[in-house]
Amino acid sequence: MKIQPVHYQAIKAKFVANLAKFAEHRAFLLSPENKRPAKDIEMRLRWDALNQLFGAKYICDTLYPYLNDTHIDSALRNIMAEIEAAHTAAAQVESILPD
Repeated sequence: MKIQPVHYQAIKAKFVANLAKFAEHRAFLLSPENKRPAKDIEMRLRWDALNQLFGAKYICDTLYPYLNDTHIDSALRNIMAEIEAAHTAAAQVESILPD
């Protein structure tokens, strides 16, 4: 990946901190209330989150000087995969612990 580790970690930290909002936004994107449906809901979710959590100024001033959309989306996909894997692992550990 071309993204600098400091930027990757900053995005990941904000995504983790706002994880609860992802399910809600995904539900909206899939609902009939969404007047702008997307072909790729997961991509739309990633980019909506990036824009909402960081804003255009950060994206344009910090990321676009050395990354393009493909680089950014690759980092976002990896971040989401890491978050999902950590969430799945935590759920598995929780399921085997005694009550």
